[in-house]
Amino acid sequence: MGKTLFCFPLIISLLVVFSGKASALEKPVVAVFDIETQLVKLSAPVLNGMSDYLASLLAESGVFQVVPRSELKKRLLNQKAESYKNCYEQTCQIALGRELAAGKSLSTQIFRLGGGCKLSMSLFDLKRAATEAATTTSGQCDEKGLVSLLDVAVKQLVRKLDPNTKKSSNYLPAAVAAEGNRTNDDVTDTDITAEHKIKQGVSEEALKSGKYAVDIISVELHSGVGTDIDEGQEGMTSAPVLPTWGAALRMLTYKWKYYRWTMLCGAGGATFKEAAHNYWYVTTDPAFNLFLDWFDHHQLTLGLGIGVGVFKVKDYYNNYLENVAFVMTPGLRYIYRFEAGFSVGGGFQAAMFFPGNHNNISVVNSFLLSVSF
Repeated sequence: MGKTLFCFPLIISLLVVFSGKASALEKPVVAVFDIETQLVKLSAPVLNGMSDYLASLLAESGVFQVVPRSELKKRLLNQKAESYKNCYEQTCQIALGRELAAGKSLSTQIFRLGGGCKLSMSLFDLKRAATEAATTTSGQCDEKGLVSLLDVAVKQLVRKLDPNTKKSSNYLPAAVAAEGNRTNDDVTDTDITAEHKIKQGVSEEALKSGKYAVDIISVELHSGVGTDIDEGQEGMTSAPVLPTWGAALRMLTYKWKYYRWTMLCGAGGATFKEAAHNYWYVTTDPAFNLFLDWFDHHQLTLGLGIGVGVFKVKDYYNNYLENVAFVMTPGLRYIYRFEAGFSVGGGFQAAMFFPGNHNNISVVNSFLLSVSF
């Protein structure tokens, strides 16, 4: 009885060891080749580091065995043929992969397209001489963005090849985990792409509701020209065009997917030359948003502010005439939003004053620069 009890744990241990070895043998061996870039400038050390990082991601997934990158580099250096110096061609990768006793090869391309970067990843089965799986994803072209693209692409590729990864917390996007009402089995590539956006600075609330964090305050500097348009008996006449300088303070700008609304905008300025004018106004500004890139960093906004204001004109007797007016401020702005959350921009705006007791319209056309927090 004692010998039986002694042998039982030994048998269990041997079974665990051999099952682990069998499991390891079942994992395909992959040769991860250098990342190829097109129209994307990366230094050789950075590109080499990204290729090594890609190999470590595949090994970390637990689905593949990876040919050591050092061995791959050694074989490449030892090859005398010119074609092996940059082994991007499929024929080169097949030949070298087979020399390294790999069952599969992984090729990755990064290329600039449409204001951003695309990453394409293909897993090639060397025995069948056919592509087994492929994935693509899009993002920013800086180093941080490209590294995040590698994370997303590997997760997408692994999920296509091994359904068991759906049960691993390493492959569960944070946005899905936060919902609490979904299982790991129904996670899609869209969820993983959403996680990629979260890493780039877009909040989970933004992905769910389409609204980004509110800009608390925005400061603008204005420079342009101003004039009066008078509707008299002789028709529409225009006063001399005068240079203007001004500033605006925009508070509480709520931003949705395609719309934004500045709750309160206060602005003021003055014109100088021959006569002196000054003005101020308070408006509320709805606007339409147009995004120019995948990560919503580059934006165009077309807005129309509505409110009230005062336009003071100095007459020939050096007295100020104060005109309370209805104000409209159509404007076109370009905005660049940084990952840190603040944004800068520039554009054009026309402030039009419509006094209720006069026939003249005062117009201030301005170029502007802005910073938002």
